[in-house]
Amino acid sequence: MFRVTPHLSYHSPRYSASKKGYTLVELLVAIGVFVVVITILSGGLVNGLRSYEQGVAMMSVNNKGFSALETMKREIESGTLSVAPSDCKISLDSSLSFDNSDQTPITYSLDNGKVIRDDGTTPQPLTDESVFVTSLGFCASDPSNLNLSRVTISLNLRPQREKFKASLSHFQVSVVKEGSGIASAYPGSPGGPGGPPGPPGGGGNPPPVGCSSNHPPNTPTVLIPPDQTLNVCLGETVYLPFNGTDPDTATDPAEKVASCYMLDGPGHFNPDPASNGWLWIITPLGSGIVQATFECIDTCGATSTYKTGTYTFIVNPNCAPPPPPGP
Repeated sequence: MFRVTPHLSYHSPRYSASKKGYTLVELLVAIGVFVVVITILSGGLVNGLRSYEQGVAMMSVNNKGFSALETMKREIESGTLSVAPSDCKISLDSSLSFDNSDQTPITYSLDNGKVIRDDGTTPQPLTDESVFVTSLGFCASDPSNLNLSRVTISLNLRPQREKFKASLSHFQVSVVKEGSGIASAYPGSPGGPGGPPGPPGGGGNPPPVGCSSNHPPNTPTVLIPPDQTLNVCLGETVYLPFNGTDPDTATDPAEKVASCYMLDGPGHFNPDPASNGWLWIITPLGSGIVQATFECIDTCGATSTYKTGTYTFIVNPNCAPPPPPGP
């Protein structure tokens, strides 16, 4: 007796096709696409990390620049100049010597990429190893008159790291010596011709009739140029208007803003008859961030709260500056 054991053999075309692997061409295409995607992603990541690193480096540069500038500014404005630096219209001096408020001889200079403060004992750097100072300059608005001279400090620095050496920051500030009465050099300013009472040491006129202790005036408000970025040509002079308002004018037209002026910052200011206000006039020496502080005073001698603006100048050396505005 025979037993028959069935043996089933099933060959499915669909089953066989599903077991077929990738061809060499498909693998090469997949690998190529993968490499392209990874290259793009890694490139974006590297650029992002570089931008972040550069941003951190520039933040350090700005902090160190502002700190060094503020240190020099405060000591110079309370000190005594025996010899004025060069005229700002001609050149910049690489160092500045003066006596500070303690009558200690001080010299600020540039040495091996650092701002140095030398008091005759041990020279101290105002900047550290993370930044490299490319230039330091000092000049005066009127070297012939030390009491009415505005000293301008110009500072250029960059990150110390070689790959960021093209990232240059420019800082510029003007220093007004305390009690110099420098504002009186400008017509219509406090202590000046036709202006309201000036600061101590600045001369000026007596308060106008009608302004007394039993009628305290409200303080005026200074209106400054808004914080902004300005693209200018090398050598171009920028004119930015500023003004003020007085709340007492509505009730007494005789009480009004008498003058507005710049307390601190580069450049200078002049009355602007066209707008019945004032103009901040500045010729940036290079790209960078500058700050300027403004204040107003009214006919009764009330002074506004000062306001400081921050302005970024991007200087293009490859364009011609426009002609100055007409009279």
